[in-house]
Amino acid sequence: PTLNPMFVNPKATLTAAQKAADSKKLVETRNVETAKKKAEAKRQKKIEQKRVEEEQKRQAVSRDLKQSKSISQEQTRLRKDQDGKDFEKRRRKAEQVKEAAKVAAEDRRKRQEAALDALSRAVKSATISLFRLGSGRDEPDELPEQTPPTSKKAPPGVPAITRWRQNDDGSVTGLISGSLNFRSGERVTTSPISSGKVQAGEVVRTGSGSRYFLA
Repeated sequence: PTLNPMFVNPKATLTAAQKAADSKKLVETRNVETAKKKAEAKRQKKIEQKRVEEEQKRQAVSRDLKQSKSISQEQTRLRKDQDGKDFEKRRRKAEQVKEAAKVAAEDRRKRQEAALDALSRAVKSATISLFRLGSGRDEPDELPEQTPPTSKKAPPGVPAITRWRQNDDGSVTGLISGSLNFRSGERVTTSPISSGKVQAGEVVRTGSGSRYFLA
C-alpha cells in the first residue's frame, strides 16, 4: 500500500508531545531539587556559621574568665608578697626602734649615774669646804668630846650629826652618819640652820632644805 504523505500518525504525535512534556517536567523537577539543595546548603552554611560564631564567643568568654582568674590570682599573690614584705619591714623597723630605745635608755642611765656620782663628789667636797668659805672664818679643829645624851633616834632617812657644835653663822659642825653623800664619821659643816631647835634630839633644817638630826 502507498502511504499518504499528508497523513500523520496520532500515536506518534502523542508520543513526541508526551516525551517533550516529560522532559520539561524532568527539567523542572531537577531545577526544583537543585534549588532545594542550594537552599538547604545555604541554611546549613548559616547554621554552621552561627555555631562557629557561638563557639568563638564561648571560647572568648572562657579565655576572658581564665585571664581574669589568672589576673586575680596574680594580684592576690602580689598582695600577699607585698603584705609579707611590709610585715617584715614593720618588724625590722620595730626591732630597730626597740633597740635604739634600749641603747638610748642605757645611755641615759649611764649619764645619770655619772652625773649623780659627780654630784655626790661635788656635794661632799662643797659641804666640807664651801661652807667654811661661806662662814668667812676657819673652823676650830676641835669638836666637843660628847654632846648631851639623848634617848631619841634619828628619823628614817635623816642623817645624824654627833659631837656637834653651832657656829657663829648659824651652821652646825660635827660628825655625820646615815648619809648617802658622806662616809660615816666624816666631819661636815652644814649651811646655816633656818628652822628647828638647835639642841640634842631635834631635827633641824638648813636654808638649802637639808635636814639633820642632832644626836
